[in-house]
Amino acid sequence: MPEGRSQPGLLRLTAETRAKSGRLREAEEAYRALLQRDPQDRESLAALVDLYEDGDRFEEALELLRRLEKQDPENTDVAERITLDLARAGRFAEAERRARDLAARRPENRAIRRLLAHVLFEKGSIAEGEQILRALLQADPEDEATRRAYAMELLRERRLDEGAKILTESLQRAGQDPKATETRRSATVELGYLALLKKDYAEARRLLEPAAVSAGVVNGRALRILLAVARDGDTPALGLSVARAAAQAEPDEVEWTASVAEFQHRSGDKKLAEATLDRLASSSEPDAVLAAADVYSRLKEFSRASRVAQEASRRFPESTEVLFRLGSSLERGGSPAEAEKVFRQLLSARPNDSAAQNYLGYMWADRGVNLEQARELLEKAVAREPRNAAYLDSLGWLDFRQGKLEAAEKRLQEAQRREPDDPTIEEHLGDLSERQGNLDKAIVHWERALALKHEEPDKVRQKLVRFRARSSKKEDPAPRRDP
Repeated sequence: MPEGRSQPGLLRLTAETRAKSGRLREAEEAYRALLQRDPQDRESLAALVDLYEDGDRFEEALELLRRLEKQDPENTDVAERITLDLARAGRFAEAERRARDLAARRPENRAIRRLLAHVLFEKGSIAEGEQILRALLQADPEDEATRRAYAMELLRERRLDEGAKILTESLQRAGQDPKATETRRSATVELGYLALLKKDYAEARRLLEPAAVSAGVVNGRALRILLAVARDGDTPALGLSVARAAAQAEPDEVEWTASVAEFQHRSGDKKLAEATLDRLASSSEPDAVLAAADVYSRLKEFSRASRVAQEASRRFPESTEVLFRLGSSLERGGSPAEAEKVFRQLLSARPNDSAAQNYLGYMWADRGVNLEQARELLEKAVAREPRNAAYLDSLGWLDFRQGKLEAAEKRLQEAQRREPDDPTIEEHLGDLSERQGNLDKAIVHWERALALKHEEPDKVRQKLVRFRARSSKKEDPAPRRDP
């Protein structure tokens, strides 16, 4: 090692650079070397925790956080982060016990009680979680952090009107008070998100356009929601306009550059868009390459997306994000066997990755192969993210494929409650209704799947043609003879 590298400052810079460029093992080694020099180096400990959390290595993150907690037992931020990481790892019982203990020892700490409520919502104890948040608001009606947390939990539970009421209350309380600018901004953006969920695109634009890019400052959440409005509402001119404004305000942010290219492509300027995406795809920064792959996937250019991800997997072999893009683009591009190999590779590196577990488990369920392995993966994914509609749908579809119709109905209906406008869930409910002998109900679900722009409309249309014919035969009273 060169002499200069022995200096802690240079070693830390090396670690940060390695992490940013996707060389995660080298970054980990550098941070570990810093901690070997000084076990009390809180900055390196915190950076290594971030690295482990980003890599879904929660056991190692928790080990370091507990070291930090021993060094500073009164630091509530560390205590809360341990609780949150337990929840993120799907260890809800432990997270709940810890949150209750923290709340009992620090009854004045409202953030800990909000965290307890969040854990309860995640594990399905909705009534108790809601009771905690209501009690906090009753004790202090000015507590905007709790009001926002409550509203967001309600939106996740698809209780949209109740969530809207709470967000509107935040706006009314803020009024024109200059000290309440952040409250007004936050409530306005979440009301814009709610409008997107309701497919009220005009209202979403009214709320979000002034907030997305204002006075040269980008509100990332507002902008991302507004770009989703442009996609869902098929208004590429809107997407291009706001993406350009964001890219001008933050020219080094590759997400906005990629968004400009996406909406140029949607607007018909494909040559210019592809030139930008090619430049991003050849970048030495993993985030830029991922942004290019994501745009091609959103444009349903899966062969291009897989080529970008394939090349990226050679340049960034440690990136599981790249592997996920590669696997998903291969599967959606019609190469399931190759996709399966990639997802197996990803899960060998990151065995608790819920998104990869769900993707591979659903692939197997949909093809009717490896069903017991699929169940193992999907049950793990749902256990970790029990409110994820896509995961519930996957497990419900596996139940259907295995003939467990009662379980399938329960899970698919819960998935639809959480994502009522998902065309794949509608198709699955149609297939379930057909299996249960209710052809009329099946047809309603399949028609709605088409109205919601199913990715494979021809497949759904074939079901409609086939089963409408069967339905009409059942209604025909004329006697028939076998040929």
